Amino acid sequence: MTLIQHQTMVIKEIIVKKNNQLTITKMSRFSKSICLLFLIGLFAFKASAQTSVSISNIETSGNTNVSEVGTVLNFQAEIFNNGDTDLNPTTYSSVMFPHAGSLPLTGPIESGVTNGILEVGERWVITSSYTVTAADISSPPAIFQNQFRIQFSETGTTTYSNYRTINISEDDFDEVTITVKSTVTPPVSNGDIVACDAGQTLDANDALVSTTNVVWYDALVGGNTVTPTLTGVGDVTYYAEQVDPSSSCSSETRTPVRLTINAAPIAPAISGTNNVCLGGTINDLSTSASGTITWSSSDTNVATINPTTGVVNALAAGVTNIRYTVDDGTCSTISEPFELTVYALPSTPNITGPTEVCIGSNITLATTASGSVTWNSSDNSIATINSSGVVTPVSAGSVDFTYTVTNGNSCSATSGVHTVTVNTLENASFSYDSSYYYVDDTDPTPTVSGVSGGTFTSSPAGLSINSNTGVVDVSTSTPGTYTITYTTSGTCSNISTQNITILTLPSVSGSLTQLLCNGDNNGAIDITVVGGVGPYNYSWTTSDG
Repeated sequence: MTLIQHQTMVIKEIIVKKNNQLTITKMSRFSKSICLLFLIGLFAFKASAQTSVSISNIETSGNTNVSEVGTVLNFQAEIFNNGDTDLNPTTYSSVMFPHAGSLPLTGPIESGVTNGILEVGERWVITSSYTVTAADISSPPAIFQNQFRIQFSETGTTTYSNYRTINISEDDFDEVTITVKSTVTPPVSNGDIVACDAGQTLDANDALVSTTNVVWYDALVGGNTVTPTLTGVGDVTYYAEQVDPSSSCSSETRTPVRLTINAAPIAPAISGTNNVCLGGTINDLSTSASGTITWSSSDTNVATINPTTGVVNALAAGVTNIRYTVDDGTCSTISEPFELTVYALPSTPNITGPTEVCIGSNITLATTASGSVTWNSSDNSIATINSSGVVTPVSAGSVDFTYTVTNGNSCSATSGVHTVTVNTLENASFSYDSSYYYVDDTDPTPTVSGVSGGTFTSSPAGLSINSNTGVVDVSTSTPGTYTITYTTSGTCSNISTQNITILTLPSVSGSLTQLLCNGDNNGAIDITVVGGVGPYNYSWTTSDG
């Protein structure tokens, strides 16, 4: 129980005489502080007689607050007889609150003779006290009436011959309104705290604008003081009460702060291909997570990933970490990194080698690339190329050759184009008018129907032939069969051949078998032809024509 005394009371007295009636008006003003504010109204006393009585309702000094049940309020009434007649009070009472009934009074303490008579010029002090109950302050503002009533009969000489009773009491305006108004404001919250479980501890203090002189409870009213934290998945509400250390008053209400930690979705490891060649794609990354999946790359200069489909595009050699975020609609979780390597492509130096080839010839293309090289022809009907880079023409035309080189990381790159023109062979057609000549024939001259200006050669040795014109000197040539070759002299030189035979003049020798008897048919002439070219035609003649 707290003993409370009020701090200050100012009394003003105005005395007005009118129609042989004395009116004494008292005006009281209380000042209050800390937890309860007292609003004091006007109250007035009337005394009708030549005898005047003044009453001052003065609270004792030193009161500082009325803040709780059990507070003791002390009051005193001073009664001063400033008239000309002694007064004999018959009753006096004090009512602090209407519902509480009359209060026990102590006194009076008489300034004169202690005889129970309020003598002229004498001052009485009567005191009372009241202990505040819950009913008094449960529904602010409470009405503090503090009615003090005194009734007495006059004694001694009066200006009246009859007996008079003067009722002195505070009227309806003699009220003190007690407004239960806390001067301690509850803590201000920025709102509840909701988080997803990441092993953290939430603290309700983080929700308050200020945590100075705040006490936390586990209940809105009453309860126990607590440390307002939450660790792990769950939900709890704490209540913050503001305390004024100067008065030990607390806020009338508490501020609730709800802490919620929601379970975060599980983010299983990423599976799939963890390397790719520059310029390539990966489309087999996957996760068994449940929820909305959003993919990301830590270095988009090395590789990008479609946030929805998870398809990776390799942009530069290097390493990047692929992650995904899984969102279950309440919380999200970021997966562990999946390291992905982008390999550089092998270098592809320029192809070296001829740019033209004639049908019937071969050329060889080359490269200084490191790795496994595979050659490619854009048109195998024009020219083919083998693993060694040897080009074999097939038909006239233009063909592009490239190679693909593969390095140790199984990354491949294709070289630039090397164009080769396949040219047809020159026409080397020529002919002689016969395939054999006798040593006494006219020297034959070939007819060149192809490209002229070529060179004639023959084999085996023994044929006299002009290499420029192809004219054969049959008379100086050794009889025999020869192969004459004509070779053109252009870019795509060609050859053609023809066989001719140089013959000696034919000679005939024979033997005769005579008939034995006339009329026989057993005679014969056997001849042998040397030279010339068979089959031979024979013409027989006799000596007699």
